[in-house]
Amino acid sequence: MPLYSSSSDNIWELSRATPGIFKIHLPKFHSEEMASERQCQVQPTFLMPFVTEELFQRLPRRTPQAPPSLCVTAYPEPSECSWKDPEAEAAFELTLSITRAVRSLRADYNLTWIRPDYFLEVADEATGALASAVSGYVQTLARAGIVAVLALGASAPQGCAVALASDRCSVHLQQQGLVDPAQELGKLQAKHDEAQ
Repeated sequence: MPLYSSSSDNIWELSRATPGIFKIHLPKFHSEEMASERQCQVQPTFLMPFVTEELFQRLPRRTPQAPPSLCVTAYPEPSECSWKDPEAEAAFELTLSITRAVRSLRADYNLTWIRPDYFLEVADEATGALASAVSGYVQTLARAGIVAVLALGASAPQGCAVALASDRCSVHLQQQGLVDPAQELGKLQAKHDEAQ
């Protein structure tokens, strides 16, 4: 029977029920059958079932000694559900620090509509491997051109601006052909005059 029909019996039942408390009856479906609107029937009830307890009862038991009810189940210990991943956190932190440095360099040189190339200079092999793993994310987040990790001991190309991303990684922005040196010297001279 539909929930809101015009029959007087349904209107009387709904007027006596607590608003918002309904019990939904769903028939069991076979794998080949599809549920249709006519197979579901919503009826008002005066007692609200505890949905979490019902779901817990339908879950498979982990062990034979598992508690019979959700109400008497022990609260989970942090050691059982450890969501900490130090490697992922380190990769995310490096991604954020490189992205901040790249965006800062772009803002300093007013390169908002251009996708310049960047070179990452790292202090050790572990940081280099991590930086090359996250370079694609940095490229997307910072709207950069090429983000290349330099080999250990290799120097960045001439004409690069430098920003520190962390104590183990520095970012070099390729400026040749993108920045007018005379204009930048004028900006630096104006900042110098303001500081004095």
